Amino acid sequence: MWRCCLTRLEVSARCVAPGRSLMAAERPIAPLHHVACDYPLATPHGSSVRVLLTEDGISQVLLDWFLAPRNRQKSASWQRGYTQAFGLFYDFAKQRGHLYDGTAQQREILSDFAEALLCGTIQTDGSDPTGLYWPKVSFDVADAHVKRLTVLSDYCFENCDTAQLNPWSIADWGKRLAQFRAWDLSNRRSLLRHIGDRQAAWDRAGRVRDVAMRRRPRIDETRPPYFPPDKFADLIRRGFVVPGRHQRRATHQKFHVRDMMIAILQGAGGLRESEPFHLYLDDVREDPRSPGSALVRIHHPSEGKYRTFNPIDRKWHVISREEFLRAQGLCPRHKSGSKHLFAGWKDPLLVREKSGDFYLEVQWFPTWWGKVFWGLYRSYVSDVRPPTSSPFLFVTHEGRGAGSPYKIKQYNKKLARAVKSVGIKPVKETGGTSHGLRHHYGQILTDADVPQAVIQKAMHHKSPESTAIYTRPDADKVNRILNHAVSRQERIELPILAGA
Repeated sequence: MWRCCLTRLEVSARCVAPGRSLMAAERPIAPLHHVACDYPLATPHGSSVRVLLTEDGISQVLLDWFLAPRNRQKSASWQRGYTQAFGLFYDFAKQRGHLYDGTAQQREILSDFAEALLCGTIQTDGSDPTGLYWPKVSFDVADAHVKRLTVLSDYCFENCDTAQLNPWSIADWGKRLAQFRAWDLSNRRSLLRHIGDRQAAWDRAGRVRDVAMRRRPRIDETRPPYFPPDKFADLIRRGFVVPGRHQRRATHQKFHVRDMMIAILQGAGGLRESEPFHLYLDDVREDPRSPGSALVRIHHPSEGKYRTFNPIDRKWHVISREEFLRAQGLCPRHKSGSKHLFAGWKDPLLVREKSGDFYLEVQWFPTWWGKVFWGLYRSYVSDVRPPTSSPFLFVTHEGRGAGSPYKIKQYNKKLARAVKSVGIKPVKETGGTSHGLRHHYGQILTDADVPQAVIQKAMHHKSPESTAIYTRPDADKVNRILNHAVSRQERIELPILAGA
């Protein structure tokens, strides 16, 4: 059974971009028998697909899986995750497959693969009889790999008439009850809970997979690391100063205005890392509700609307942003096949107008940051941004690529230098990253006792659970609250213990 599946699951773990996959934060596992790369597709927006190369050529089933109608809109990181998982399984089966030739052992290969991921294959003396030399990975990574293998195996079972790596079996009463309880809790949180079919859910809970990851320890979901609130103003004021130009008077000469604006959008507007890179030049205007402040709207990069003038019929037309970009030989950045121009889209909670437009509106906190941003925007447009036909607000300023869309990688380099200049390491644990700036926004809203429903709207979360994590106290806050509570209690003298 496993050999049939292995023939169809020839996949790879190599060529994964740093910081773009589940394995990125862990010691990489070197592949042995395969290599993967991105292959460009002949599409209007120049997308690509992940392909696997083994000694037998390209894995056709993996390619078919990625190009299946239900998967064509999936992201590049989604493809990399599957490629990575299947590549590891390919190596494991190539090295250890001879142990599973017997019928009784065929169903053990996936569970042994999962155990090798969780525990590693390297012995205490440095040897490795498997020849894989895998370090152990986290539970979340191993669990994700097993689930991906299970999904692809089911696809092969449905379309290629192969046996399943992880077939269904009958659940005992305890497992069935636990699965139904998990469904019931998620259904209560769902906006569509009124259509939940409890009988169907109970029937589904009666089946379990043969291979399931062991239960991991329960952890306290503490709030994510955030940029220190008392350092944010210093970051904007001192972090983006152009070296050697601190004596200049003009703002556009003294500061990296573009990168300062993006940092403000994140730290004072709560935007995700990629969202500012979808802004068009005219997506920013003076807020009629607050003169002198910026009104910023991030439109859906492909479905959002754009008003453009047609010189042929001399009329204004409203078309989708994807249509507008295509007419200029461009494509939405979340569909770009170029990893340098790619900017993701996390499907945030959007406003939908009657015209069919979709957008999110930046909510400044404190509100005076909107005035700061408006001043920087006017300076950037008039004095910094080079003449270009590109509709994107943030563009490259110098070199051969001047006028082309600004790259997220370049912004992160500038941000890291700015963060260092105020005495913070630019790492996730300190909140000194672009994600830390967004978390800073959520944290200052929480500390200001803003209602959770308002925070959810301001951060454009679809689920209240995504917002709830910002309200969880950390260990220091718990300690302060308990000490304050103790100070209000009557002092109780403990009796002297006998024999003490």
